[in-house]
Amino acid sequence: MPKVDENTKVKAIWELGPMLDHIFCYISHVTDGWKFSVLMAGPDPTNGAMMVYDYHIGELDNGIQFNTFCDQFNVIQEVFLDFTNKALAFETTLPQGDDSDEDNSDNNDNDKWT
Repeated sequence: MPKVDENTKVKAIWELGPMLDHIFCYISHVTDGWKFSVLMAGPDPTNGAMMVYDYHIGELDNGIQFNTFCDQFNVIQEVFLDFTNKALAFETTLPQGDDSDEDNSDNNDNDKWT
């Protein structure tokens, strides 16, 4: 895959909420009301500091979502952030792939879904 510049990364992070909202509101509708909570974390492209975000579909009658309902949600976020740091550290030990955007049908992950 080609390298992604900092501005594109920042824009993608800012667009996560609206993108997830579009996807999960639709899925909630077609699944007769399923609820979703998503955790995501990674380095801030502007300063390298680790960021963690959460996204939720579903609320109680008083407007509370899962992140407020769960007494230990901050602990869950901390554990997820620790996992993310370790996963990113592990990824740095893997061989670096080619940054070209050429289609390589031998490595097409879509085949595993058919």
